[in-house]
Order: sequence, then structure tokens, then C-alpha cells
Amino acid sequence: MATLLGALEAVEEMALPGSIKHLQIEWNGTATEAPEPPPIAKYLIRHPLQLPKLFSRNVPQEYSSKKE
Repeated sequence: MATLLGALEAVEEMALPGSIKHLQIEWNGTATEAPEPPPIAKYLIRHPLQLPKLFSRNVPQEYSSKKE
């Protein structure tokens, strides 16, 4: 939350485009690991050739949550 508040204050203070404001925020070091990727990312890592089907919304019915 401190990062968001600092960013909002910086936007308020910076009048000219290209201005720089250094925020006084320290890293607490608690979140050292990346979050687990979502299931779709895991699937696409194992099946990269399925990516065009995902973009064209041509998802196999067995993986689709849409009930017809």
C-alpha cells in the first residue's frame, strides 16, 4: 500500500513530463519466491503449439468451462 501511496504523491508533485521522484520505500524481503504460474501457463509450457488456438479462441471442449 505504501508503494501505491508514494506513486500517487509523486504524480501529484511532478509537474513536467519526464520528471523524476525517488520514493523512500525499502524492500521488506518477505516475498522472495515468485508465485506459482496459473494452470493455463503450465499447459502452454508443455504444449506450446496450442498457443495459436488459444488466441483464436479455438479451445477444445474438454478444457472449456463454457457449457452448451
